[in-house]
Amino acid sequence: MYCRKCGQKLKETSRFCKICGTPVMMESTIEDEVISPMKHKKRWPIVLMIFLGVFLIILAAFILKYKMNQISEQSEVPDNQVIANEWSSQTDDFETDFSTDNSEEDISESVEKEVSEEDQKQTEETEMQDEASEYFIPDSDSKYLTMKDLEGYSADDCRIARNELFARHGRKFTDENLKSYFESKSWYEGTIEPEDFDDSVFNEYEIANRDLIVEYEKEKGYR
Repeated sequence: MYCRKCGQKLKETSRFCKICGTPVMMESTIEDEVISPMKHKKRWPIVLMIFLGVFLIILAAFILKYKMNQISEQSEVPDNQVIANEWSSQTDDFETDFSTDNSEEDISESVEKEVSEEDQKQTEETEMQDEASEYFIPDSDSKYLTMKDLEGYSADDCRIARNELFARHGRKFTDENLKSYFESKSWYEGTIEPEDFDDSVFNEYEIANRDLIVEYEKEKGYR
């Protein structure tokens, strides 16, 4: 396996390039992100066609029944009322056609709105997945890590994973390598000077994971 940025040969278990710091992305993640939106785009036209077909069948049956009732009523009334009924029937037909057109427009707008909301939701989910892929350990702030999770980490891996906890909260870095690495991430916003940073911003997961990484570094002789 090779780095997609600098071409450095990497181990199969590597999560980032030791030369340029580029995270290693798995092919399955990329495929999921590309394929997933296509399923939703292929589904909605079929649903729309079925819905409109059923609606038009019901509407046609209603209009046919209505006209048959009109014909029956005309055969029972005097001649002087037939003309009035015919005019009324023509007016009703016009109103029915107008109402049908409006109903179809309302349905179309409703379907377009649902599709737009679904596309927006899918876009947001894709953006969240893209951002998560930029983290060295995406869930280090939301779950407790174990020694097994850190198995195979090099000294550089541990250094980045540990400092990522600080970077999440906007801490700046004086070390050029760390500074360059985190500034290349879209989620990072360095706003707090190192001397002003307060560890109290860490939640219980981040505190435990920071201490675990330090313990792992000592166990491996990295510190």
